[in-house]
Amino acid sequence: MKKIEVPCWFIFFVFTCLSIISILSFAQNRTISGKVISAKDETPLEGVNIMVKGTEKSTTTNAKGTYRIVINRRDDKELVFSLEGYESQTIKIGTKGTINVELMPDATTVLEPIHIGYGMQDRRVLAGAITSINLKNTEQMPLASPDLLLQGRGAGILVNSHSGTPNAGATVWVRGVSSILASSSPLYVIDGVPVLPTDLSSQDVGGQIANPLSDLNPADIERIEVLKDGSATAIYGSRAANGVVLIQTKRGTKGKPMVNFSILYGEQSTQKRPEIADASTFQQLMNEAATNNGLTPPFANPTQTNANVNYPSQVFQSAAVRNINFSIAGGDSTVKYLFSFNNWNQDGIVKPAAFDRKTFRLNLDFDWSEKIKAGANLLYARGTNERMQNDTDALNGVLGTSANFLPNLPTFQANGSYTKSGIYANPLATLNEQGNTLLTNRFLGNIFANYYFTEDLFFKTSWSLNYQNAQENLYYSTATNFSQGRGVSAHTFENQYVIENTLHYQTLIGYNKHQIHAVIGNTVQENILKRTIAEGQNFPTNNFTNVGAAFIRNSFAGNTSWALLSWFARFNYAYKGKYMANLTVRTDGSSRFGTDNRWGTFPAVGLAWNIKEEKFLEKVKAISSMKIRASYGLAGNQNFTNFSNNPNAILLSNYIAQGLWNSGANYADWLGIEPVQLANPKLKWETTAQMNVGLDVGLLKDKINLSIEYYQKQTSDVLVPVSIPRSTGFATQIQNIGQVENKGIEINLNAKILNKKDLTWDLYFNVATNQNTITSLSNTYSSFENGVIRFEEGSPMYSFWLHKQNGVNAENGNILLESRNTVFNPATDRFIIGNALPQFYGGFANVVNWNGLELTVFVQFTQGNKQLNWSRYAQEHGGTRNANFSISQLDRWQRTGDITNVPKMTDANYENIYASRFLEDGSFVRLKNIVLAYHLPKEVAEKVKLQTAKIYLSVQNLLTFTKYKGLDPETNAGGGYPAVQGVEFYTVPQARWLTAGVQIGF
Repeated sequence: MKKIEVPCWFIFFVFTCLSIISILSFAQNRTISGKVISAKDETPLEGVNIMVKGTEKSTTTNAKGTYRIVINRRDDKELVFSLEGYESQTIKIGTKGTINVELMPDATTVLEPIHIGYGMQDRRVLAGAITSINLKNTEQMPLASPDLLLQGRGAGILVNSHSGTPNAGATVWVRGVSSILASSSPLYVIDGVPVLPTDLSSQDVGGQIANPLSDLNPADIERIEVLKDGSATAIYGSRAANGVVLIQTKRGTKGKPMVNFSILYGEQSTQKRPEIADASTFQQLMNEAATNNGLTPPFANPTQTNANVNYPSQVFQSAAVRNINFSIAGGDSTVKYLFSFNNWNQDGIVKPAAFDRKTFRLNLDFDWSEKIKAGANLLYARGTNERMQNDTDALNGVLGTSANFLPNLPTFQANGSYTKSGIYANPLATLNEQGNTLLTNRFLGNIFANYYFTEDLFFKTSWSLNYQNAQENLYYSTATNFSQGRGVSAHTFENQYVIENTLHYQTLIGYNKHQIHAVIGNTVQENILKRTIAEGQNFPTNNFTNVGAAFIRNSFAGNTSWALLSWFARFNYAYKGKYMANLTVRTDGSSRFGTDNRWGTFPAVGLAWNIKEEKFLEKVKAISSMKIRASYGLAGNQNFTNFSNNPNAILLSNYIAQGLWNSGANYADWLGIEPVQLANPKLKWETTAQMNVGLDVGLLKDKINLSIEYYQKQTSDVLVPVSIPRSTGFATQIQNIGQVENKGIEINLNAKILNKKDLTWDLYFNVATNQNTITSLSNTYSSFENGVIRFEEGSPMYSFWLHKQNGVNAENGNILLESRNTVFNPATDRFIIGNALPQFYGGFANVVNWNGLELTVFVQFTQGNKQLNWSRYAQEHGGTRNANFSISQLDRWQRTGDITNVPKMTDANYENIYASRFLEDGSFVRLKNIVLAYHLPKEVAEKVKLQTAKIYLSVQNLLTFTKYKGLDPETNAGGGYPAVQGVEFYTVPQARWLTAGVQIGF
């Protein structure tokens, strides 16, 4: 083959031509760069779409709001800047090389970037199930803690107040409850810091806990997102099986200092009080019971009484509530700041309960340079909680003794001392002669810094400290059931350290068709808790209340700790805004579990399809957006701080997998130790696998937004005490043996019904169903008094295990009870009858604004749940106890032919009978809040040197529609103990609030 030779001059000619073409082509192109910020607060906007008008060239801004795009110098004339939630802008390019833009918020849309954990994401490309809580108008509502902000405001989020006692807390469930002994509360992440709500009080006050979330002022909160499905929660791994609540507090903005001040004052009143028999009726009933039992009636003349005291009326009161908020925010291009102060002060409707909280917050942001940005979030809170013995303690609790104390006994004896009645303390003594003060201090803070390697790549480090201490001072005088006095002094300290490092990457490739967001990170966390308790009894006089003055003294000291080491990663991909995929994985190593199961991995995947971007929907003008989502993921639960209703169980909960020994097993003069817990090296966390399918639809230019979700949650390895052979030296051991399923449907609907210049009307509605079933449990588990709450395979959690009553025999008045055999046996003839879980629940709000006059009406509802009226059980006792009667006892059977559900007053009809008539329908619809506010016109406010001014009147818990006969269908005597739900047992009901306030800004 002949070799082909190419002359050198030809090669030089070709290279020269190509170079000229390349230079001419480059000369026709140039790069435009700049920054896009919000015109409202001058914060950088991420995800803004920048498109060359008339072409397919486009790019988006990064986390700092900056962008860069290459244009054709000759043909490209204009750039279009757009972001959902903001008004689009079209700007001529001309000869400019830098174009900075301020986008105005669009008042006609509610869509905006949302927090997803370790970052933010545009809602348009979201694949997970995340609910943004609407906080509009919540500042006018008298809410002591942020958990109440969730109540009725998001589908699948069930919030029930434990009690009407100040600082009582609430039960928060996201998509049902999956654990028997571990906590079912969500993980709270406050400004990026994971916080597990830990009640530091050591003294049992009858079921209620001190709300650990009350240290956070709701007025400081800017926004709340609730992560619900596996794709959204997997980034938090072994703590996210019950959902994650992301709380972001307010921050400073560039501009002159803005001062905001608000004050609220109101009165609380009782909606319902215990209805009990008066003295004469009590004596007649006791005589009737004695006669029916063949005994001599105790009262010769039952209509004559030495006294007639309605004790509940003496313990209830009208109670004041006061709330003051002050904040100042501002900044410049380098430093932005926000400082706030809050004082919440609330008296209880049942004496002597009260709660006073003071919080101080400082949020800082520093822009050191284009590459380094840093900040800090600092909170200090101090609380004073005057607590009272109540709820499940009928012998010493304020409400329990007032209902049970004999009404025919005077409050005081002739010598001025308190009258006593058998086992029940004098109700006035429980008010005046006991003190239980809980003082808390909390510092929650983190400092963080971002280093930007490029516009698309940055590293973030965050260092956090959550320090808490609690001091309890308790004294019962000799006038109470503690005839020699009892005093307690307790100190509890908790430190939580969290160090997190993350690397974030965001880019657009392939002519900006492919959008990539990625994050990888590492977390190190350690919790340390210490507790010291000193207790004394037999005091020489009530003038000495210090434990050191007691004749009998004992003490207790203990400490506990746990640690978590984690690695995680998330990869989000979107193609042309149509097709999205989210991949997440987290690996956690926890010291809480057995040596064989210290590590767990939690992966998740989420997919989404923006159908509206397809051509076949482009011309359907009525549909402004439509997206289908699907996800599957795993999450865990390792929060066992409440695995027992013993307050000091918190010290053992971190070691449930380990073999434990205790001192004090002494023999003669020899000191010894003894085993108190058997080791279980196989113990591991509870794992929840969740599937979710969702549909999001926007109609009529997003005037109507509808979201529908279907989910299935399968929780395995549920922790339950299991009977083990006595040869081990122990009767039970906590093991992973249970499985629980939750499945349901959620609907969220937001609508702008009217949107005129002087009149707007917004509607917010949500409803959710949840079906709960224990799918596997090798042995049953019972809780509460006499085991009336049952956990059994094939039944829902919190099922009630009672004697099934089928009425009363009209001929003889005997109770009719269902039996498995011919003869009724109270030990074995008990049945599961109903449960405490609602079949569906939700809330809706209407917000109408007319010429500055604003009306907000908020309604909450639950349907299908049962409530056990255990207070009624205790006082509809048929004369078997020397205690006052509930007024329901008057419906008893008395003569042949009486049709009633309350049997004849004989011991056989009441002793050891836990009848199903005490299980009532706990469904309710509650007019939770009405707010009428007036915004001072801007021109009027400016004349008095104000930027904003508002006055308002608010009514809370105005009306409750329910068939429940107790004091409140929402309360729970179990408080924070996870194995008790749906029981009222001398629980303080929620109050009706009437408040007024003013808010000004200048």
